[in-house]
Amino acid sequence: MTNTEPAVPAEAAEVRCAQCGAGMYPNPDWPPEVRESDGSTSVSLLCSAGCGSPGRFYKWQVSRDEYEALFGPVPENLALPGDPRLLPLPPEERTLPPGPWGYFKVQPIELPDEAWQQVCPNKLFRRTTKCGAILIPAPDKVFYYDEFTSSVHLGFRCNTCRKAVLEHMVWSLTPEQHLAIFGRTLDEYRPEVPEDEEEDGAPALYSMWITADRSQHIMFASLDEFLGTPDYDLKSFPPGEWTVRHWPTGATWDMPDFLAQHAGLVDDWAKYYAQESGDYVGDGSDEEDE
Repeated sequence: MTNTEPAVPAEAAEVRCAQCGAGMYPNPDWPPEVRESDGSTSVSLLCSAGCGSPGRFYKWQVSRDEYEALFGPVPENLALPGDPRLLPLPPEERTLPPGPWGYFKVQPIELPDEAWQQVCPNKLFRRTTKCGAILIPAPDKVFYYDEFTSSVHLGFRCNTCRKAVLEHMVWSLTPEQHLAIFGRTLDEYRPEVPEDEEEDGAPALYSMWITADRSQHIMFASLDEFLGTPDYDLKSFPPGEWTVRHWPTGATWDMPDFLAQHAGLVDDWAKYYAQESGDYVGDGSDEEDE
């Protein structure tokens, strides 16, 4: 810590009191101090109208010049305002490793501009300050296509904080890219049969997935397996949330519509599970004649 006071950013003067809306000013009894580990600092602001508000803190990072004046050279893994690593690389400086890319060794496609504008979310020194540097695409490490979601997945690395970057970017393929990569359109997709199911002759006949982004794709070998699964309360899914598909015919339903069309089987399975748990009390209509 140091007692040298950095210049308070002009933006701090634009902060308004949350209680009365008046302007605020730095507390003269609480001078800001800069943390050497990450260049962060804060100032206590008080209400200029004296409304009794407890005030608030305004936080920022000092510039590279201010940091160097206080502590000397900036550590290599610390990006401060004014550092070029906080700005996206211009197109002429963007370089990528030669393909094929990723674990599955797939052929490259052009990356969108957004892939060169992602900010590192890693926290520095176990504190709340984020690295904030622009990430570098790392398709040689993580890059793959997903046919079911018709999407591209890209991994990154951070050349500033040098920590592992768990986040990755996902974007949609164009219909033309999808056809070129997979050799068929999205409508022609059929789920692959796992090798252990091929031997049993039980390919996936039904699937369900979250409609909005085609995530959580779950496959079932038969209608009984689908309706009889105890892991999901199919009746609890609201309209528009889950999609159901019968792959041999291509029939597709919203979940409530699917359950309505198969109401008899759904009710039979509900009775079965109630009987198994001992909660079902019948009216005698489904009992066998003696």
